[in-house]
Amino acid sequence: MIFKLPYISIQKYADHKDWAIRETTCFSILSGLKKRPEMILNYCDKWIINKNKNIRRLVSESLRPNSQIKWTRNQSKNDKILNLLLC
Repeated sequence: MIFKLPYISIQKYADHKDWAIRETTCFSILSGLKKRPEMILNYCDKWIINKNKNIRRLVSESLRPNSQIKWTRNQSKNDKILNLLLC
């Protein structure tokens, strides 16, 4: 099964007026990082420079080291994440 990310929908929900919806949008990113990390990181690369603070927050919250996604905690594999967050 090919994982497809609804890019526009995630942006819409990341900026939703309801805080709970904004918070749960992170789970879409986390799911994508498990299945298609390169694709998701490319999206995050675009979102991290978005003018909308909620979309930027989605990226920063989603890219925190996570026990379910082991490579995000591995210093030798998480360079792309650190570079995104430092921009």
